[in-house]
Amino acid sequence: MPMWTQLEKLDLWNCPLSDVEAISSLQSLKSLDLSSCELSDVSPVFALSGIETLDLGSNSIETLDGIDSMTSLKYLSLSFNDKEIDAESLRGLTSLRGL
Repeated sequence: MPMWTQLEKLDLWNCPLSDVEAISSLQSLKSLDLSSCELSDVSPVFALSGIETLDLGSNSIETLDGIDSMTSLKYLSLSFNDKEIDAESLRGLTSLRGL
């Protein structure tokens, strides 16, 4: 098994990314920082049901459809996103403690 599949924390702050599909295979992640990455679509990340802390601040995220599958999510940052996000998609995040 490749070593990176056991990563529990990944900080990609300020790394211009066009696609986060590869991150969705890191099922051991507990903390992920994708702030300031120039992202508009982060839906592949929503497959990481074990994530507890997710920073998506300072991006251009257009939708959070599917984020409710992140059942372990406790802390979520959406600050300074360029687009307006519908808060209705956060309703299913029953473990969420901080926004």
